[in-house]
Amino acid sequence: MGSDWAQFHGTARENPKISSEEFEKLCGEYDPSSVAFRQEILAELLEGAEGVVFKEWRADLHVLPADFVVPSHWVWGCGLDFGYRKPGFFGVFASGEDGDVVCVDEVYFREIPAEEAGFRCGTLLARYPFYPCGVSFDEAMKQNTGLGVTQAEQFTTGLGRALGDRAPWMYPQAHGPGSRVAGVQLIHRYLAWQEGEHGEVAAWGQPRLKVHPRCVNLIRTLPTLPYKPSTAIGDSEDVDTNAEDHAKDGLQYFLMSRPPIAPRLPIQYASAEDAESARRWAERFKKLKESDTRLEPRHPWEPKRMVPA
Repeated sequence: MGSDWAQFHGTARENPKISSEEFEKLCGEYDPSSVAFRQEILAELLEGAEGVVFKEWRADLHVLPADFVVPSHWVWGCGLDFGYRKPGFFGVFASGEDGDVVCVDEVYFREIPAEEAGFRCGTLLARYPFYPCGVSFDEAMKQNTGLGVTQAEQFTTGLGRALGDRAPWMYPQAHGPGSRVAGVQLIHRYLAWQEGEHGEVAAWGQPRLKVHPRCVNLIRTLPTLPYKPSTAIGDSEDVDTNAEDHAKDGLQYFLMSRPPIAPRLPIQYASAEDAESARRWAERFKKLKESDTRLEPRHPWEPKRMVPA
């Protein structure tokens, strides 16, 4: 961000219109050591802190540059977690043949009917030239309550209003025993990264999941999700369902559609001499890149291009 941006932090304690007695009474309803107290009452940004689920998150590794362009051969799809009183999330994803996944865009909505939500999501998809292979969603949206069309049918109607015959298919994701914990572990797998010998994160150690900066709600909520406050067996591995977890669920449903995952391994050199030679060449190319003055500054909407010397 530029110099015209700044970050501010405060709590209700600094609000002159809220009495100190009222604030202290609210604080008394929480465990002062809990993530909920620090996040909801003290308004702390708990990125990678103790008590949050996805400690792997690092903005410098998981958030892409604004001018990132998805390779043309990647496959596109969507993940949906519908909510009415709580926010709903619709994510647009692209995945490569090696299992790399990028969340390219999102729609965050609240207190609108399923058909209107589908129309808004379809309007977003209409801005893109690709044809997504499908929308993965919670199978509970298909539940027939006997009170008319299901939420899934309403959402599909909204997609059709916006996209016509370009509307993607809807693919329900089942909730088997232990599926919530398994879904958390699946996201851990995509967020994971590995440092090299000298503390750097090389190409082979990069996380498989990355997020475009326009997906502000996924970036805002995923790193701060706390664990479920329960002693029940298995709950210690699950996300607190009372937290703002709809973006996480939409991401999870897309990953449950099983994009391919190929193993990433560091390069193995035949000898120490080969390894040293590769290191020297890498240093040389790095210096050449830093000293190259032929690159014209780019605007976010322009591809990188060489300017004739």
